[in-house]
Amino acid sequence: MNYYSPLINRFEHYYSCNGHRNFNGNIVSQIRQDKNGKIWIGTDDKGLSLFDPQTGQFEPSALCGKVTYHNVQAILCNDDYLWVGLYNKGINRIDLKTGRVKNYVSRPGDSTGIDDSNIFAITRLSTGELLFATPIGVNVYNAAEDNFTRIPQLVNVFVKSMLEDYLGNLWFATNNEGVWCRTKSGQWCRYVNNPADAGSLSYNAVNYIYEDRKNRLWFCTDGGGVCLWNHRDKTFRTIDENRGLPNNVVYAIVDDLNGHLWVSTNKGLAAISEEDWTVRTYNSSQRIQNVLYNYNAVLRDRDNYLYFGGVNGFVRFDPREITPNDFTPAVKITAVSVLNRDIPVSEDGDKRFVLKRNQSTFRFDFVLLSYVSPPDNLYAYKLEGFDRDWTTVQGYPHAHYMNIPSGKYRFRVRAANSDGVWNDRSAEVEIVVRRPFFSSVAMLVLYTALLLAGIWFWVRRFRSRVKARSEKKFLEDKINFFTNIAHEIRTPLSLITAPLENIIKSGDGTVQTRDNLHVIERNSNRLLELVN
Repeated sequence: MNYYSPLINRFEHYYSCNGHRNFNGNIVSQIRQDKNGKIWIGTDDKGLSLFDPQTGQFEPSALCGKVTYHNVQAILCNDDYLWVGLYNKGINRIDLKTGRVKNYVSRPGDSTGIDDSNIFAITRLSTGELLFATPIGVNVYNAAEDNFTRIPQLVNVFVKSMLEDYLGNLWFATNNEGVWCRTKSGQWCRYVNNPADAGSLSYNAVNYIYEDRKNRLWFCTDGGGVCLWNHRDKTFRTIDENRGLPNNVVYAIVDDLNGHLWVSTNKGLAAISEEDWTVRTYNSSQRIQNVLYNYNAVLRDRDNYLYFGGVNGFVRFDPREITPNDFTPAVKITAVSVLNRDIPVSEDGDKRFVLKRNQSTFRFDFVLLSYVSPPDNLYAYKLEGFDRDWTTVQGYPHAHYMNIPSGKYRFRVRAANSDGVWNDRSAEVEIVVRRPFFSSVAMLVLYTALLLAGIWFWVRRFRSRVKARSEKKFLEDKINFFTNIAHEIRTPLSLITAPLENIIKSGDGTVQTRDNLHVIERNSNRLLELVN
């Protein structure tokens, strides 16, 4: 089954290989509309082609073959003449009535000719004068004398785009020297990037200058986004990647009638809202064919269709038909992949998955039910209990997790369609990663019991050792005490027994006295034996 959305392919893509007769070029460099409403397409590789916007077809024209070189860089439709700037081959002036061609090229020593044969921009002033920009300056065409005058202030300046604003000031975008301005009064000033000044020009390489319907000046830079000129305070307001642009290399800009400015960048088209300066991107994977855009190749025709040229043709569209995709589709989790085995997640089935410890590496697959441009769908997911913040990805409906710790988690995913419209309702599943056996509840109880038993055994053993040590010390103290007492008693006894023996041996005293002395002697000897 194939799905077709009315939001897709509202951009018409024209290129030489898709069956468009009379259009052989691919690298579109210029798009200009003449007074008859026909559109001239200049290319780098195949010269000129003539496009009829009413029929959407290319017309055969003998005038296309009048161009003297295939590499066209600039076009100007001026009354009955078609001016064509060529790469390294000067200027072709083609008479639209007669088909006659006059070629202007640079010649050494000719001060009245063009200063270089590489023509990158042509513009007409309100005075009727024509300006031709080259890598080394700007040439003013003198119709009366059919020659050129150089602007001295711009000698050796590579000018890529020129414009006369509604005040009569002339603006010149340069390759690497910022922007030059010649006021209506004839004063010259220059604007360049100053990193210390946020109000300065964002980048010195400027590709294109444009004045919109509100007379605002826009400068497309080659690396700093697009800048809006504030005439009152002489400052620039920059819209770049930080403000939503898909890329800071901007090739061209044009406004529509619906309040948007369209810019071509290195990464697709972008529409800037004049109301709040928000940016919406249209790239090759969304609703526009794969076009790599080119410098200055832009046009809003009389019917307000917009054209953007690139290295593989050009696109045309009606900006009124480009409406945002406001549909907020649902997001679904389709599967949980564990060890390379997908487990489907049904809408009405169990949304709780219990995994073993060796299954802690898994993947979630999800999908947004929006098929306008799936590669541009946005997803934001989070594993609650593990992730601190939401992770946002584009076009990749998968989330991988590795070595998740044991525990309970909730996986949530939200999504936005290709136009950035978010659905606040998330899809959810619960994940439980079991503990390994050695850290299960039973094992934790066993570990606790063993720990308590060990502590009890250690305390008991410690107490036994303390008790034995105390008893031993008590015994030693007791022995020492009695040893000291015995020593203290032995000395007086020795002093008693020695004189007693001498008295008994002398035979002095009465019988009763000698009997008492013998009693004393026996008890002294007895006591001395006990002490010893």
